[in-house]
Amino acid sequence: MDKSILITKLYSQELDGNNFAQSLRSYYSRHNTLSDKQFYALDRMVNAPSIKTENVDLAPIKKILDHAHYIGGLKNPKFRLEDVIVSRAKDNSRNPDALYITENAPEKYWDERKYFGKISDGKFTPSRDCTSEIFLALQDLASDPYTKAVNYGKWSGQCSCCGKTLTDPKSLELGIGPICIQKFGLGN
Repeated sequence: MDKSILITKLYSQELDGNNFAQSLRSYYSRHNTLSDKQFYALDRMVNAPSIKTENVDLAPIKKILDHAHYIGGLKNPKFRLEDVIVSRAKDNSRNPDALYITENAPEKYWDERKYFGKISDGKFTPSRDCTSEIFLALQDLASDPYTKAVNYGKWSGQCSCCGKTLTDPKSLELGIGPICIQKFGLGN
């Protein structure tokens, strides 16, 4: 995209609440230019897909991870789907009550996985890597966590909660282990 168009979009109202855009505005007003890397980042930000997250209740996702943490006794609970992992932030982190959404790519190290956004105070804030398909998967998870856990377990052969391979015949049939059902509060 043309750099002059990017600068115009940088000053548009739709980016008013964006801290990164504000830092670019400040830099541009002092130097009357942006570096190539800054223009690249601005282009990605301006052309990121728009995901409408208003009026979407993702509280059931938080509820199951909070249950696993506070009642189930798990320090860092995670919930796995085909494309994403939803993990509860650590208690001593910058966002202790948030849920982080990352790429489910077991072959990659944690710091190499795509970050799709976070759920904080009941609101989903997507990252630039988040797609509408990822957001739909989160909505689907919120609508019926138990069924999503079972479907993931049957599809992957792994428990969606603890990530362990399902070996017990009953767990294979259910698609989730009985301990995780209890720890995550997923009983039907």
